[in-house]
Amino acid sequence: MLRARINVALSLLLALGCGGGPSKHDGEGDGQGGADSKGSAGEGPGPIFYTGGGGEDGFGGSGSASERNIVSLRIEPEAAVLDVGLGSSVQQTFTAHAVFSDAPEREVDITGQAVFYVPDNYLVASFPEDGSNTLTTRLPTSDSEPAQRGGSLTVRAQAASADGSIATATAPVLVRLSGQRLPEDPYGPFNDPPLPEASASHFVGQPVAGRAPELVYPNDGVLLPPNLGRLEVHFTPGAPENTLFELRFQSEVTDLVYYTRCYASPSDFEPGSCAYVVGGEDLELLAGSNQGRGPVTLSVRGSDESGSFGESASFSIEFSEKRIDGAVYYWTTSGGSIMRFDFGSASAVPQKFVGASDVPGSGSAVCVGCHALSRQGDKVIFGMGNPPAARLVYVNDMSRPMSDSAFFSYAGPTGDPNAMLNGSFDPVGDQFVAVAPVGTGVAAEPRLYFHDGDSGVRTGQLDLPVIPNNPDWSPAGDKIAFSVLGGAQKWRVLFLGGGISYIQRNG
Repeated sequence: MLRARINVALSLLLALGCGGGPSKHDGEGDGQGGADSKGSAGEGPGPIFYTGGGGEDGFGGSGSASERNIVSLRIEPEAAVLDVGLGSSVQQTFTAHAVFSDAPEREVDITGQAVFYVPDNYLVASFPEDGSNTLTTRLPTSDSEPAQRGGSLTVRAQAASADGSIATATAPVLVRLSGQRLPEDPYGPFNDPPLPEASASHFVGQPVAGRAPELVYPNDGVLLPPNLGRLEVHFTPGAPENTLFELRFQSEVTDLVYYTRCYASPSDFEPGSCAYVVGGEDLELLAGSNQGRGPVTLSVRGSDESGSFGESASFSIEFSEKRIDGAVYYWTTSGGSIMRFDFGSASAVPQKFVGASDVPGSGSAVCVGCHALSRQGDKVIFGMGNPPAARLVYVNDMSRPMSDSAFFSYAGPTGDPNAMLNGSFDPVGDQFVAVAPVGTGVAAEPRLYFHDGDSGVRTGQLDLPVIPNNPDWSPAGDKIAFSVLGGAQKWRVLFLGGGISYIQRNG
């Protein structure tokens, strides 16, 4: 809404600058405009300049009116850096200065006749809706608004000459956001025992090498989508004496610090692990500020709270400029299910897509695993049961709810004649290619199988001089790549001595 209102205001300025409405002239004004100099319908445009000759600086005085046209415009300050603390806001005043065609040797302050606005990154900072010249960094006023953020933006000033032309000037602004954060839950495991109020005071001085924690995750150099929703930082304490930990995310526009105890869910992590979750508004702030801006340095320090601390090596992470809108499906070893993480979900928590018990006729199968989605995201294939006897399960319309009796287009029985271990769809989802499971004591098959994209049933096969696995159909549809197993592997799970080959379409 803010951007739309600014655009409307500029449209009004442009229309009035072409001659709409009366304006001060014939010596009545000083070229600076009055209280209505921003322009409103029927009250004059404000930024149209006239002079009647005479008067200081060529303004005011008597005589016939002549048009004054801007030949150059600039903004002060020409560049600004604003340091902002978390939860606070700062302001910066800008002025506009013009040179006119009838007085090219001197510059005039025309701030009162200019309209100021932010054309690119108004979630960082903006001007009032009337276009006046005080920039204010944004601070959310409700939970429904986007989180506070740092970043770079452009300040733009515009003013209209009497001939209807619009003069424009721009200036860059860098907003650097910094502050400390504590765990949201004062009684949660990341705050047990309660963190000291002056946590930062325990990380003053030089770090001790023998006390350094070790960063484990996320991977150094990782590129993350800005709408990830949840970022876990995994580390080891480094020394048994370390009891207080500081996580730091530093970049050109953020310096964000989090304090925590060493905690990781014992059901998900090995003993001695530490994990901290950055999510919700904290992650929105971090990702939104650094979106498409390059590396953010992540480090962790551990203190014994008695004057000694260690510091880990630094990792570099980045947030991509563009969002990921959709979902990722993956197999989890916890319960043998296929999970789904929806990047558009506010919860940012993975959910089970399907497990063996969800499939009709699953029998004794306790696991679903290898799977593939069509490129359109509307179909999925997966194997049910252990690799030596995996049965094909096929869904040809993902828009149906799982409660629909037609959701599973095919669910293979024990001894499934269309059995599949893993596979891949063609570019349009009309068919998929797969390798079949190999039972214990049976030699692996040197062939690829092709299945119908509607029913899922097998339609043909292609014999090969090698044993393939993990086929992958190219986006152009002209190649199928696959791993080549070294030797007559049984389950096609052991990839010793393997390689990668592909076949080319020929007719």
